Amino acid sequence: MTFCFEAQITIPNTLSINHTEHYQSAPPHCGKSPPVFQHLIEGCLTCACLETTPRMSRVKVFNLGLGRTGTKSFQDALGILGLGPCYHMHEVFVGGIPHIDMWENVHRDINPTENLHKILNGFNSGCDYPLAYYPEAMLAAFPDAKFVLNIRPVADWKRSVASTILLASSTLLYLPSFIWPMGWRLYNWLQEIVWGPTGQFEGRFHEVAEIKFEEHIERVKRVIPPEQLLVFEVGEGWDRLCAFLEIPIPEQPYPHSNDSGSFWDSVSKAFPGTMVQLVTTPGKVFAWLRGNQKQKRT
Repeated sequence: MTFCFEAQITIPNTLSINHTEHYQSAPPHCGKSPPVFQHLIEGCLTCACLETTPRMSRVKVFNLGLGRTGTKSFQDALGILGLGPCYHMHEVFVGGIPHIDMWENVHRDINPTENLHKILNGFNSGCDYPLAYYPEAMLAAFPDAKFVLNIRPVADWKRSVASTILLASSTLLYLPSFIWPMGWRLYNWLQEIVWGPTGQFEGRFHEVAEIKFEEHIERVKRVIPPEQLLVFEVGEGWDRLCAFLEIPIPEQPYPHSNDSGSFWDSVSKAFPGTMVQLVTTPGKVFAWLRGNQKQKRT
């Protein structure tokens, strides 16, 4: 049973969100289409799509690479290969507070398999945070899936993180959080699992980034059986990926998405109203300055 309405809603834990199928079969009066970042105002979902009977996701492949290792390009690549829809960090904005609640349950080891099945209901693949942070839970929930681990030179990755997701998540997101409940939940959640003292980078990203990057790679290799894992370096293209997935190589080139500049354009869509300029303008300036520095060095 599917509902389409515009109101503040409270979603019980027994319900799951399947916005993907909703957009494919939304009734004419709905009038909504992806992306739906702008519908997330005051922490509520507009045009929410709820299913009263959760189904097992038919996920084929997960990418466990950390953010800024080419995960958005990978998401686009899976779309080209017909393996979408692919769950990405952007989907947390779509799922809203109910998705954050379920991810917090996964983080605290509260029925992780059940929560992952609800979160990924309707998706055939996934990549990026938050799922990349939980290889053990992902393998337990989807034991037959194929897994890819994106990697890139650690110095390049660190610079990219510092100018994009670190700046957006741990600094700029804090500013509007006082007037935007969804922003407050996002800020606290990301601090807990990624950026803060209890998170992956222990509240000191610049000091431990290289160590944590390598630790994550070793953790994934240790957890995922070798026959189910492809270690994939950014820039490789289609050949090894398609061979691993047993899919013919497409004619179009492997996508290149979400560099630092386009990252801030996409983030600007995630914040309602006047918060767009407050959150994204400093990041765009930072990305522009970094681009000019690269040109001067070359």
